[in-house]
Amino acid sequence: MTKALPLVLLAAVLLAAPALADAPAAGTTTSAPPASPAPPADPKAAAEWDACRAKNGATYEQQIAGCTARIESGQEDTVHLANAYYDRALTEQQMGDYDKALADQNKAISINPKDPDFFSTRGISYYSLKKFDLALADLDESIRLKADEADEYTMRGTIYAAMGRSDDAMTDYNQALRLKPGDPVALIDRAIAHHDRGEYAAAIVDYTEVIRVQPDSFPAYSGRGTSYARSLQYDKAIADFTVAIRLKPDDATGYGGRGTAYAITGKIDLAIADFDEALKRKPDDTIILTNRAIAHNQKGQYDAALADYAAVLRIAPDNVEALLGRGAAEGDLGQLDSALADFNAAIRLKPDFGPAYADRCHLYLNQRKTDAAMADCEHAVQLKPDDFVALTLRGNVFLRTAKYDRALADFNAALKLKPDYPEAFGGLAGVAEAFGRFGVAVGEFDRYIALQPDADGYNDRCWARAQWGEQLDQALDDCNKALSLRANDASALESRSLVQLRLRHYDAALADATAALHRDPRRPAALYIRGITKYRLGDNTSGNSDIAAAASIDTDIASQFANFGVTP
Repeated sequence: MTKALPLVLLAAVLLAAPALADAPAAGTTTSAPPASPAPPADPKAAAEWDACRAKNGATYEQQIAGCTARIESGQEDTVHLANAYYDRALTEQQMGDYDKALADQNKAISINPKDPDFFSTRGISYYSLKKFDLALADLDESIRLKADEADEYTMRGTIYAAMGRSDDAMTDYNQALRLKPGDPVALIDRAIAHHDRGEYAAAIVDYTEVIRVQPDSFPAYSGRGTSYARSLQYDKAIADFTVAIRLKPDDATGYGGRGTAYAITGKIDLAIADFDEALKRKPDDTIILTNRAIAHNQKGQYDAALADYAAVLRIAPDNVEALLGRGAAEGDLGQLDSALADFNAAIRLKPDFGPAYADRCHLYLNQRKTDAAMADCEHAVQLKPDDFVALTLRGNVFLRTAKYDRALADFNAALKLKPDYPEAFGGLAGVAEAFGRFGVAVGEFDRYIALQPDADGYNDRCWARAQWGEQLDQALDDCNKALSLRANDASALESRSLVQLRLRHYDAALADATAALHRDPRRPAALYIRGITKYRLGDNTSGNSDIAAAASIDTDIASQFANFGVTP
């Protein structure tokens, strides 16, 4: 028999690239302040200039007051007046008040339109306000006025990257590094651009060069950790995020990244601990909340998962990934109407998002609504023909409807697109099970577990061995591992009940089947196993009742079990 599949977690573990590096950071400039004649010898004016230019530990308020005093004094020539507006704008940028900074930068440029630094710093304000076209125009002008300044190319590359013009960004980063070889800011920004283009090896090279020059560079370690994770080098990713945490323990980035790497490698308790730490530092981060929800779901901590998804949706009510993730958790809890409502809401918000149809396909498949499942999976594949997740799900629909050739074609197509996709190996195992080739199925699940040692893999291998009637002690170990990763999981309890039945541990089989049905009362396999177990214990009347209930849900249940030698 084919086991019910876990719902697709569309809010799949998110490994986002770090924020763009130091060059465009709020309130900074990649250029030095423009040179100007020395301020006047008047002590009061000199003190105001010192405050304006952040000397002697001046606070932001003192800097603003000093610049304002010189602007309003009526004593400054045009060069000094333009610089006072410029300096006040730098302070306003540092305070995050970009509208005021823009007003002062406009004044400075109107007085002196020939200073390239005025244009580049105004470009930073436009960038920070996401007015990328205006930011780009200012950097173009700054470079026209001063074509040999590496920092201006780095900043323009950052703007190009924000506009999605990755080739232009890469050209500017390369030019910046020709003008200023080994510049850490340009290297980090180029590494981010490589990462965003999927060029993880090149990103790692650039981050490594920064670390060679600056061994305590937090952006380099956190960025390289992300690129290592994307290239499936999780141990190296964990090591880099650990260094990032040591360098900047009050930042959420290192904990969030390391938690994600732990989650992917099946270290769910460590992942949740790191996500907890990250959220202490950044409690409204929807990505970290979503990742913790996924980890809770993997542990079978569905109430905690639902709480995290609810928190995400309070912050961002239209977050499609959270709706899909919550639907997955609700499906695992047997709250099928709620799951369907969340999947439908996600599709209304994003009707061209194939993964939403794939998730709903999975829900329908678990409800044995194969026609509805096929319609959704077909639509998901139509929207994105190279979606290996949707192809695998469609293969599972074909598997459920005994169209084995088409199932194999979909699973193999998915593996051609992503050779390390564990769910596709699980699909191949399902085809082998359908033909009674349980040893082959176990081998496919071995490959699944090698890639992703999660509760689903261990449970499915347990079930394959239980059907086979061989390696039953190993089957019991597999089910126990599944339950250690996801406590009280109905599917794993159901699988273990069959193993216990095969081992003639009837009391244990009865307890596990009953526990599975407590979690999900409409599991035909658990009902059938409990019915047979009751027969073996001499309770024929109650056994007949359970077997009849199983057949009312799945009319083929008796023949499925007979195929692998289990009968009343």
